[in-house]
Amino acid sequence: ENLLRANYYAISTVPQMFVDGTTSPQPTDSLAIVAAVEGQLNVDPPVAITVTDTAVGQSWAGTARLIGLAGIAASDLRGYFVVLEREVHYSQPPGTNGEKDFSYVMRRILPDASGEQVSIGAGDTLSFHQECDLHPDVNPAQVYSIYFLQDYLNKDVFQAGTSLPSSR
Repeated sequence: ENLLRANYYAISTVPQMFVDGTTSPQPTDSLAIVAAVEGQLNVDPPVAITVTDTAVGQSWAGTARLIGLAGIAASDLRGYFVVLEREVHYSQPPGTNGEKDFSYVMRRILPDASGEQVSIGAGDTLSFHQECDLHPDVNPAQVYSIYFLQDYLNKDVFQAGTSLPSSR
């Protein structure tokens, strides 16, 4: 799934980043990153997304509730559930660069890396539910999820929600 999404964005080197799927500031330019994020924060989202999930043992289940606030101009709107692990530590580096500690590791994307077709208009309410088994090495206490809506053709992300508690 990681490779499929990297191919979708045509990522050939790392680090690389995208803000809302389309803006690609240099990942080492903190001012450009802040400007890109702040620019998108001023855009009213066309949908509200609430995410709840549970991870017990090696099982995960999540629900995303979507409320349409405005029309979405997307020719191929898709929804994605992403299951992540907050902190992962390996006793031995899994790769060749010596890194042993990783944050916000994508463990699954559901239903798959291509997402699922979604149609939502102003005033509509939709609910999406997914379940999966987690790899035995995944710590369920560190698991959370994100649900996001994206135009598959132009990569524009319209809104995202997370099961992480709000910091506000």
